Amino acid sequence: MHLLLLNGFIKDPQKCFKNSKTYLVANQALADFLVCLLFLCYYMEWYELVINKILLPLSMCVSVITLASISMDRYFMIAYPIRHRNYVTGKVVLLWLACIWLLAALYPAKLQVFPNQKYDQLVANISGVIITFVTATACTLTYKKLKKQSLNLCLENCTTAENRAQGIRALQEKRFLDTIIIIASIVVICVWPASILGQVLILKDISNESLNPTLKILVVVLTSMYLLNYSVNPLIYVLRLPNYRKTFLKVYCKKKIWR
Repeated sequence: MHLLLLNGFIKDPQKCFKNSKTYLVANQALADFLVCLLFLCYYMEWYELVINKILLPLSMCVSVITLASISMDRYFMIAYPIRHRNYVTGKVVLLWLACIWLLAALYPAKLQVFPNQKYDQLVANISGVIITFVTATACTLTYKKLKKQSLNLCLENCTTAENRAQGIRALQEKRFLDTIIIIASIVVICVWPASILGQVLILKDISNESLNPTLKILVVVLTSMYLLNYSVNPLIYVLRLPNYRKTFLKVYCKKKIWR
């Protein structure tokens, strides 16, 4: 599904994906695809160092940081549309993506330079709390800005074409923001229980071999939820956003779409 989404962005039959949020969504899709792919190799011994200690943490961090970046990008686009249009160019977005990967690389680098298993998960959890707070704050501020803009449009004469276009853009941004909030909520629901359980097991020095049957079932369930988070995002985008849905229908179902 991630590859289908990326291919849809590349072909872009509707010519509507040349913007900063598309590059960020594509970056998240790439990171989520890598997480799903790397988990298939998770138990291969000859891959243990490269995947378990470097590539997998890197991909997970990129996915979460990108989600926060999308929410921040939407806030600046709504709050400062002219500055966003002038300053967030293609080169700036590419630099932004590079910074995301470099920032995400700090955690796997820490695993290699300071390997302390008891506190690795704790560092990840604290970082997750900070990123979740940033995402929630950006989404809340964006919601307030959108609500204020919608209220201003209602108070004005909305019969002009410009006002109608502004109203449509506000509704589209609100729908996209709702989608980001849904995805962020799935991250919290699916990732946090598994992370907390992993932290408890590490602090108590409980290995997988010594788990009782109940804990083993719980680990399997929470791990499945953990992986589910990295596989459902493209489906949510396609189901909720008309442009994504129309692109999929046109590219993969060969349906003619009228705008």
